[in-house]
Amino acid sequence: MDRLQHAGREPTRERLARLAEQAVRVGATSGRCPITVTIDDGGAAPDPEIWTPIWATLIHVVRATVNEGLEGQAERVAAGKPARGYLWLRAFERAGDVVIEIEDDGRGLEPDMQGLRSSVHAAGGRVEVDCVPGFGTVIRLAVPVKRPSRSQTALKVVALRDFAEAGAPGSRRTAGGSR
Repeated sequence: MDRLQHAGREPTRERLARLAEQAVRVGATSGRCPITVTIDDGGAAPDPEIWTPIWATLIHVVRATVNEGLEGQAERVAAGKPARGYLWLRAFERAGDVVIEIEDDGRGLEPDMQGLRSSVHAAGGRVEVDCVPGFGTVIRLAVPVKRPSRSQTALKVVALRDFAEAGAPGSRRTAGGSR
């Protein structure tokens, strides 16, 4: 992607580095386990206007990941894992979205992410969580590079309403309009 396309957008490397520092600090002060954090920023550069509230909630998700998801050293060793916990922070652009992934090799628990879900949904994005008990969790958020215009948002709402009213699977209405 060239400089013109990234104009006014903020590279993710510094934000991910701050999240990594927070994770290491929480791991050290909680007594859980030492943590190695790997960052792969993939050259992603989100719009700061869209991403500022999302970054703020990601700090809480990283803390919860370390505090709830990563086991203590003894528990990790007993489970056949290294005593050190691992956290991967990734950012990349795919199909018009900026994607951030937070992956750990912990218990496979889903942390409370209501604040993150709210801020990502407000920006027109989505949050996915993949948990494998005993092996870890991947939290993936994808937010459009550009905020959708009001007319695009209105069209999506109208299309979804029309789809539901037409008797879409899972809707409460049938094709005839009755419930």
